Amino acid sequence: MRDVVIDTGTASLLQRRERRRGFSGTLADTRIWLTFLHHRGRAGQWAVMREWDESRRGRLDAWTAGRPVIPYDPRIAQLWGELTSARPTLRGRPRPPQNHTWIAAAAFGTGFRW
Repeated sequence: MRDVVIDTGTASLLQRRERRRGFSGTLADTRIWLTFLHHRGRAGQWAVMREWDESRRGRLDAWTAGRPVIPYDPRIAQLWGELTSARPTLRGRPRPPQNHTWIAAAAFGTGFRW
């Protein structure tokens, strides 16, 4: 079984059971991980912004409760700082959204590779 780290958008698709072309095949036989940021933070933000009722919030809580979470630690925070100040930013290229950089730092900091 492979381990994968997903972002909030992917989590949303999985919760709604929507499948894009090739999407379900890509995640077949995987253990899906969430980062500390997405486990409660981003998921909670979506629930508030979209004014979810208690039933939908409960389904979200149940779905996230069944996933392993990469926790925050100082090493991941340091890696995030290094990633956000990397050379591509200095060369005028746009930076990825901060949340995506946190995902990358959490994944790299715990040994995930892609």
